[in-house]
Amino acid sequence: HGTPFGDSGLRGDSARLATMATRFSTTWQPVDGIVPSVPAEYPPLFPWLLGRLSTIIDRPAWSLIGYGEATLISAAVLLAFLLWRGIVPTPVALALAVLPPWVFNQPRKSYEIITIAVFVPWVLRTFTNRSRSEGGLHWLTAGIIGGLLVQTYQGYLLFGVLGLLAIVAFTWHGAADRMAYLRHVIGAGLTAFVVASWYLV
Repeated sequence: HGTPFGDSGLRGDSARLATMATRFSTTWQPVDGIVPSVPAEYPPLFPWLLGRLSTIIDRPAWSLIGYGEATLISAAVLLAFLLWRGIVPTPVALALAVLPPWVFNQPRKSYEIITIAVFVPWVLRTFTNRSRSEGGLHWLTAGIIGGLLVQTYQGYLLFGVLGLLAIVAFTWHGAADRMAYLRHVIGAGLTAFVVASWYLV
């Protein structure tokens, strides 16, 4: 409190983020924070944005970590609310939106908080058999969100991959137009890969 450092000072993940953000203030490439000749070992989007912002406003990247954490947690609530609002009533959407930062009370992992806040409604709106009028996402929108999730923190996607495959299999099995559903899933997956390829490739 009262310092330019983020939550937890410069230890653990906060130190990793500060190192990566500092590196990204000098390069556009997703490289390691310490050894620039190797790829980023952690999803780079959050520290990359801080690093690029630091060059624009001419402030050290590490001094922006706390502001970035606060902004990302606020954005998590807003984005979760907007995604949930497409499939549940407004009061329920609001209650679901405030749960991730409340339950996952670690501001230094704000990039994980925003990912878990968005992940579940994104899966439900992308991979269940919902029409656009029922809150389903267009494959392009779903793919862009998926690609941003991978670049922010891919852990929940990896942790949930078996459940995600089960949802896709059950939805495909019960779909009235299986080919249309398959095209939707492939389109979303390819778009996510293209968006995240800057990091993945």
